[in-house]
Amino acid sequence: MRIYDDLYGLIEFSDDEKRIVDHPLFQRLRRIQQLALAHYVFPGATHTRFSHSLGVAHLMREVVGAIDRGKKTINPRERRHLRMAALLHDVGHLPLSHSLEGVYRDQIKKAAASRETEIERDSKESPKGRKPGNAKSSTSLISPSLHPPLTDLVQTHTPHEALSAYLATSSELTDVLENRNNKYRYDPEEIATLILGSHTNTFFDQLMHSDMDVDTMDYLRRDARATGINYGEFSLPYLLGNLETKKTSKGGKRLLCVNEKALHTVEHFILAKYFYYLQILYHKKRRIYDFLAHMCAKWLMKAARIPSLTELESWIQTGQWHTFDDYFFVEEVRRYSQRRDITDLKKGICNILLRREKVEMKFNKSFRLEKKKDRDDNDDQRDINRIIAQALETVSRRKIPESNLLEEQSVLDAAPKEDGLEHFPLVIEERSVYDTKERTQEKTKDEGIPSEEPVGERDAIKVLRRGSLVNVNSIDESIILPLSRFKTVLVRYYYFPKDKLKSLLS
Repeated sequence: MRIYDDLYGLIEFSDDEKRIVDHPLFQRLRRIQQLALAHYVFPGATHTRFSHSLGVAHLMREVVGAIDRGKKTINPRERRHLRMAALLHDVGHLPLSHSLEGVYRDQIKKAAASRETEIERDSKESPKGRKPGNAKSSTSLISPSLHPPLTDLVQTHTPHEALSAYLATSSELTDVLENRNNKYRYDPEEIATLILGSHTNTFFDQLMHSDMDVDTMDYLRRDARATGINYGEFSLPYLLGNLETKKTSKGGKRLLCVNEKALHTVEHFILAKYFYYLQILYHKKRRIYDFLAHMCAKWLMKAARIPSLTELESWIQTGQWHTFDDYFFVEEVRRYSQRRDITDLKKGICNILLRREKVEMKFNKSFRLEKKKDRDDNDDQRDINRIIAQALETVSRRKIPESNLLEEQSVLDAAPKEDGLEHFPLVIEERSVYDTKERTQEKTKDEGIPSEEPVGERDAIKVLRRGSLVNVNSIDESIILPLSRFKTVLVRYYYFPKDKLKSLLS
């Protein structure tokens, strides 16, 4: 099967891959927009997770081919599994891509807290000699015999990764992967480990989960083209031509790296991602619609119009998941807004989202923090707290909250509860140019890697210099080292006048 892609031209898929692409669970991705409601700001940003997934699968073949270059160090079976994992890596995305994930993360936190309380209670009440915590959890989603359990996955991975892995191992897609009519045999559990970034081969994990993985390589260029903002562009052909693998000096772990002569291309790649986040994902107007979608999803879930965390598995097993897409969500928001038993405030918020009503800002400033040798994360947080206090004092002095529809309690109760949103409708976004050298060392420690070899940490981009591996944020000659000390902090206070509520109900 050949498909024409706007980035890569004609790309080819095997008959085995075609069976996956043609399946309704994969075709569903045609109805999941890559950038959620970004088309409210960038009219061309209507591309989907379907085209992105095809592009990532194509790039996986290109990257593996560029790295191996006839060496045959990656066998045909491994190539097929890597490509299949790339194809399926986003199949579990919720409607509006990342916009609704926070609703499920909130439920995950509550479920985890409930489980801890249950274990603590069992520990106190259990007879002596009996191990606590063995009681069946009330939040269990699937039978323990199935692998991997969704309850475990959603607590340790993002919802879409957990769902993608679950779909690979415990859905109709599993049958397709194991179909006897396939030319080759696929191991659904291995594909799931690649999707989750938990494969025993660190190099394979880097291809799917690192600061320079095939997912990022595709979405930077694809989203840049769709939005018309060229910050996501970088020289992909030159980067592919300089990809290599190299074993670490201690432990002999094989890692993905880039030849030193492509250092400037790597720098461009890192900066492209930094600007991409600031200009597209953190766009001041685009972001507020993410938050409004989160609120509407919370109300819909409470009204049993979209699945809760504990219902996701049954939706997949009964076939309802096929329909759980952007169209479904928008239609449910529309129906909910027309109900007579909800408040005018909730109807108004739904209509702001549906009609793309303009939400203003009464405070919008960008700050840059520099992490110097005598500063730590606590110093950064103190500076950010001062910025927050300044913003809150400014809007309070002007008595803006009194006339702000977004300050109503029903809105605040449904607003996201993630970092930077504690003071909603005051929103704080943070973005570093790149993780600092110290952050890489922290990851090294967390992964149990000897402190003298931080290059063994998975995520950081590795550069091959004079035969040795070096993390890009440790190279003195690279601009990434000094720039990685900087963090951009965006502080915004969103505002929608209460006196316009009546106009939203007409």
